[in-house]
Amino acid sequence: MKERTTRMVPGCLALLIVVAAMHGATLYTYTGNPFTDVGGTFTTSMRLTGNFTLNSPLADNLSGAEIFPTDYTFFNGIDTDFKDPLVGGTFFVSTDATGAITAWVIQLGGVAFIQSCSNGVPPLPTCSPTATTDDTVTAHGFASVRGSPGTWASAQIPEPSTFCLLLGAGLCLGAVKVSKSYSAKHHSAQ
Repeated sequence: MKERTTRMVPGCLALLIVVAAMHGATLYTYTGNPFTDVGGTFTTSMRLTGNFTLNSPLADNLSGAEIFPTDYTFFNGIDTDFKDPLVGGTFFVSTDATGAITAWVIQLGGVAFIQSCSNGVPPLPTCSPTATTDDTVTAHGFASVRGSPGTWASAQIPEPSTFCLLLGAGLCLGAVKVSKSYSAKHHSAQ
């Protein structure tokens, strides 16, 4: 009886510690303007949209800082490019005094080549031929919009709530109680 219960307790405690240690992440979402130059199956009603997730918010007053998102997804109207450990992407950002993105260079090369660039961020070259560009080249054609930056929004992904932590503790305690009850019935039947 004690052996089975004793084996369950460390697992329950480990689960609670992991959940309690989780921090809320920050999701950054980009909405580009409609493409102006298109070829192939792209249209001028399509645009570059996407998002990336960081474990914590961007710092204030960054200048051309390379960041490493835990996850990302970008969509060019036809193809979706997402975080792939074999292909990867490069992300450089600058922020203002509140941590809002003011300049960026994002280049992805998974399913499609996707680049979003605003104001150029060292060490990558400035966006050419204008200060801002969204470009994509795929098997479906090409599309771009120049000189018209998209917009960024950010949102905190909530941390686990106290309710979830209490629910997890209750489930673990219930599992221990059921285990003790089962063990007691099983032991008395012998």
